[in-house]
Amino acid sequence: MRIIISIALEKELPDFIKLDYPHLWSRIQHLQSGHSIDLDTVPFFIVVTGVGQKSKHAIEWICRHLVPDEIINIGTAGGI
Repeated sequence: MRIIISIALEKELPDFIKLDYPHLWSRIQHLQSGHSIDLDTVPFFIVVTGVGQKSKHAIEWICRHLVPDEIINIGTAGGI
């Protein structure tokens, strides 16, 4: 199953994920610039999408290019 977890800001990403599992996350800009991932080889993938319209456009891009089975949004930065 191809699962994307979206978060708005990198500071919402736990440090242990950044340090111990760098292959499980990326900023949307990195993906859009051509970085490839194989969602079939990881249990999930975390994408830092940004806030507001940036996030909306990021999710649209993810749907078109990564074609996930599920998207779990755990960080919308709604309080900013």
